[in-house]
Amino acid sequence: MLAMKAHIENFLYFLEVERGVSHNTIVSYKKDLEKFIGYLDKRGITLTAVRREDIISFLMQLKDQGLSSGTVSRNLASLKTFWKFLTTEQVVKENPASIIETPKTWKTIPEILNKDEVEKLLNAPPDHGWIGIRDRSILELMYASGLRVSEVKDLKKSSVNMEVGF
Repeated sequence: MLAMKAHIENFLYFLEVERGVSHNTIVSYKKDLEKFIGYLDKRGITLTAVRREDIISFLMQLKDQGLSSGTVSRNLASLKTFWKFLTTEQVVKENPASIIETPKTWKTIPEILNKDEVEKLLNAPPDHGWIGIRDRSILELMYASGLRVSEVKDLKKSSVNMEVGF
């Protein structure tokens, strides 16, 4: 169990430093892999003894818990990437996740706001005070550009070009 956690930490370090993966992705992968370790631990399965069937059984358990196909797919992506890392690092000889197909995910159509809802949202922050001005500016930026909250959060002052107007 300790060796498995050490391999996960090495893997997460590899993703961050060598592959430049985002912090949110690393957090998700860590959560997925810890869930898988718990699954293996309950069954007394070691890292080197994991078979394709164990991974499929784990994914089926996630599905039976009512998790979306997108979440199950992300867990599989975490496991596939982890096992590819382990084989590259020669921790294991074979990659039991390599031939598992990703489940089909449903494409959901995002809900859109009507004109009145957009106006209500943009007018929600108070007109006075710097916090209200900031909040209104953020909402207008997100609405006009399609940026996500995480993308707006990571914006730098240098990202604004007042001369050109963007």
